[in-house]
Amino acid sequence: MSKKVIIVGGVAGGASCAARLRRLDEEAEIVILERGDAVSFANCGLPYHLSGAIAKREALILQSPESLHSRFNLDVRLHATVTAIDRAAKTLTVQDTAGNRTYTEAYDVLVLSPGAEPVTPPIEGLAGASHVHRLRHLADMDGILAEIPQARHATVIGGGFIGLEVAENLRNRGLDVALLEGSPQVLGPLDPEVAAPLHTELLSQGIDLRLETQVTGFADEGRTVHLNDGSSLQTDFTVLAIGVRPESDLAKAAGLDLSDRGAILVNDQLQTSDPAIYAVGDAIQVKDFVLGYDTLVPLAGPANRQGKLVADHICGREVTYQGTLGSSVLKCFRLTAASCGNNEKTLKKMDLPYQALHLYPSDHAGYYPGANFLLLKVLYRPSDGALYGAQCLGHSEVHKTIDIIATAIYGGLSVYDLADLELCYAPPYSTAKAPVNFAGYVAQNVRDGLAIQPATCLDDLAADGAYILDVRTPAEYKAGHIKEATLIPLDDLRGRLDDLPKDRPIYIHCAIGLRGYYAARLLTQKGFDVVNLGGGFRLYSGLKNQLKARPLPAAPAPGPADQAAPASLDLTGLRCPEPILEAARHLAAAPAGQPLRLVLPDSQVEEVRRYCTAQGASIEESRANGTTTLTVTPAGRTGQAPRGLAFVLYTADPKKITTALTLATSARAQGVPVDTVFAYWAIRSLAKSPDAGPFAGTDDLTTGLTRAADFLARFHMDPTDRLAGCLRRSLNKPSQPDLQAALDRARTAGVNILACRTSMEAFRLTDGDLIDPAQPVDLTDYLNRSDRQATLYI
Repeated sequence: MSKKVIIVGGVAGGASCAARLRRLDEEAEIVILERGDAVSFANCGLPYHLSGAIAKREALILQSPESLHSRFNLDVRLHATVTAIDRAAKTLTVQDTAGNRTYTEAYDVLVLSPGAEPVTPPIEGLAGASHVHRLRHLADMDGILAEIPQARHATVIGGGFIGLEVAENLRNRGLDVALLEGSPQVLGPLDPEVAAPLHTELLSQGIDLRLETQVTGFADEGRTVHLNDGSSLQTDFTVLAIGVRPESDLAKAAGLDLSDRGAILVNDQLQTSDPAIYAVGDAIQVKDFVLGYDTLVPLAGPANRQGKLVADHICGREVTYQGTLGSSVLKCFRLTAASCGNNEKTLKKMDLPYQALHLYPSDHAGYYPGANFLLLKVLYRPSDGALYGAQCLGHSEVHKTIDIIATAIYGGLSVYDLADLELCYAPPYSTAKAPVNFAGYVAQNVRDGLAIQPATCLDDLAADGAYILDVRTPAEYKAGHIKEATLIPLDDLRGRLDDLPKDRPIYIHCAIGLRGYYAARLLTQKGFDVVNLGGGFRLYSGLKNQLKARPLPAAPAPGPADQAAPASLDLTGLRCPEPILEAARHLAAAPAGQPLRLVLPDSQVEEVRRYCTAQGASIEESRANGTTTLTVTPAGRTGQAPRGLAFVLYTADPKKITTALTLATSARAQGVPVDTVFAYWAIRSLAKSPDAGPFAGTDDLTTGLTRAADFLARFHMDPTDRLAGCLRRSLNKPSQPDLQAALDRARTAGVNILACRTSMEAFRLTDGDLIDPAQPVDLTDYLNRSDRQATLYI
């Protein structure tokens, strides 16, 4: 005899349960009672329709009653509100709001999937505030959309998942947005230092972020928001997103057991206190997968899995719900944040022993365009390496990193096992040692005796008079440091061991922790007591400066047509600390008032900006596609007036070199002194013979350049020409005569031909290997001179 299964509520848990039931039992009578006007809609996608990222409203409706009936033979009834459960008679009282009638429906098995409803706090004036909205159903979304055309300002209350998504999408729609959060941080599943970059990002995108701010009342139908500091905020409408609570009123009225927080209690098969009634989704209390405590996790993923599991159990399968890990991910403008398992706040509250690791691995190969750092935090039990949880924040590969760790937790792997995972790698997608591999390596180092603490404790260490060693470069130190730290760059450390104390611990930090680790290994073997500060100065300053971000400036207006564009330096392919070193070198060489455009990955901007500001330079900033362009204008200098132009040639492409030489010759013909400095790959253009240097045996200069490109590509010496395929396509024999002719014309016109001494050494070229009148120079000393009107890098 077939069963009659009634499911109260559709969307994630209810619809998944119904579809799975039909796949397992063709004879069962399956009824879905949904009180709304859509049985299966993408409630997680509602915020993205506000901005138009999801353009069509109908795209949010995943299934209709008709489609579910035709495909799965389900009896789907919309506008059907269940008002009572008679457990003894196994019947429901159903109110058909569309047909204005009430009827009774019998069941053999009942599945409750009511979800969670937005928390409605007792705020004065809320009851009559017609311009205050929530966002749970399609109708809620429609109400917000109706406000937008007449609005200029919106207020979002709550910095959780929904609040951040709504704030971002309203801002992307062009509104001014205030985001109010009652706690000291947004996105509670994250720990403060991981959430801090989100605060910076929100502020930089023009969000009026106000932490530790509560709403005390509404006036003017919700257009005036009174705050706990006594001030008021004028707005056009408000979206309440301060959390959700289990919608368990129906279960409570039926006498089912509830938790102290009002969630429906279920067993491992998701049965309620009545075995004929199951419950799934946001309304139930679940077990934390890692530690086993009772919790609420209102997420779509667990709800879908619970719906499937209930269907399996109804059909006689032996299944058990093992708990919820809480894996989640969020987009916040250009950043992505994700987490799984338990955070440090929870572990402290439960007084559990733990070790926290903070890393900044790259999201993909540093030499491939667009690479950025991830901030990865991993928490584990020191005694055996059992994983408690992880958090990650960055521009890409964030959810992948957390998904791997979540899978490791479900598989029972320890943090040490992460080092041995064999994962996909190609330069555009990851690094040869994946971010989770690095977490495993660091954990193994800690297990083997390396002391490590998070760099967020720097201020406390300074207050206690600890010896703090900064092993960054002088340029990084100048861009930002704590005054109590002693600067000894890593490369100078071996020669300055006598400067370090041996009678107390040395706390080492660098930018992100890697050079600090190298220093710690060195000093440990030399007998020093050392602690490496994980996450380095980036973690410390990110937390300390999180609320000091300024809104992104508008794109600068274009200058006159005859105004020369500033020289541009692409630093996107460089890894820490190279961007700031290159920026410092070129800023020092730039003439006063001559703009220099620095193109950086977003993760490198803060340090470079601080350095440039410290030099007195003015900065214009623009951002797009994961990179930031800083147009830096050096401050005025005193001394000799600029005298000419310099072309610094890095490229291996003969066509580019020929073009640069032609421009140099033209400028020299007009009386402007011109230098052309050949460096890195370009140095081969000055060789008398293709047999000179490490590429002997080549039959022409073009082949020599190709081999030079292959040679130097392995060392990433030229980020502007790092793609060997492009080089080979551009290096062709017809270019060779043009290059030789251009060199001859430049020499005849009086262009100074200079050769970088360091590049000559890299290619094993001597002075006698160069064409006349090429003169070797020290490139760094040359660029530090201030007697040029402009320097162009090619």
